[in-house]
Amino acid sequence: HKKNSHASPTPVLDRDRLFVHFGPVGTACMTTDGEVVWKMSELKFKPVHGNGGSPALHGDTLLVTCDGADKQFVAGIAASTGKVQWTTERSADVRKGFSFCTPTLIEVNGRSQAICPGSGAVAAYDPDSGEALWSVDYGEGYSIVPRPVYGKGLVFVSSCYDSATLYAIDPTGSGDVTDSHVRWTIDRGVPKTPSMLVIDDELYFVDDGGVASCVDALTGKPHWKKRLGGKYSSSLFYGAGFVYFQSET
Repeated sequence: HKKNSHASPTPVLDRDRLFVHFGPVGTACMTTDGEVVWKMSELKFKPVHGNGGSPALHGDTLLVTCDGADKQFVAGIAASTGKVQWTTERSADVRKGFSFCTPTLIEVNGRSQAICPGSGAVAAYDPDSGEALWSVDYGEGYSIVPRPVYGKGLVFVSSCYDSATLYAIDPTGSGDVTDSHVRWTIDRGVPKTPSMLVIDDELYFVDDGGVASCVDALTGKPHWKKRLGGKYSSSLFYGAGFVYFQSET
């Protein structure tokens, strides 16, 4: 794919350990001096358009999403040894199962959650055991790229292709919370590639075609919308009082 390769996943650095992930080709841990600590290639699935989602580290568990054309699951790898600790199959039944999302780690009421959007639904998992905690269904949404963001007590997720909807979800529920814990949705100007950004009370995002939006994070009420021009894939960045929107050019 012109926007992707087998080296798309971002490495994770923890003290003197560097973790790299290449989807079904394999995952590895190295020291910052370049010494290989372990390599693992047990997680097999058929990728579409190369690899996508980056790993996320929780304690001694390296979390990866494995959403291929043939099967879809989330896995926890022991960061110290490379041993696969658990795998949890996705439950959504969709025509196109492939997605590319990076887990987002949050803590809710004293319990850790790994928010892992996939085709058809977003689910939260216990990062230590792989237990599914809650899920929200969004139909045939697939090729999920934007990493979820968390703020004001809500998780913000894009359902991506073919027509993206933004979901604001209360992560305090359990089981299927599609009808009970979705606080608001937006279905225009929603990104399919760039990740969103929460700053104080506001949620910022830009769709792939260059329309930037700012809405109230708690209610979804629009504050402003502006056409920036260009095409966008990069996630938004905040620093020194400014939000940066980086186009492909």
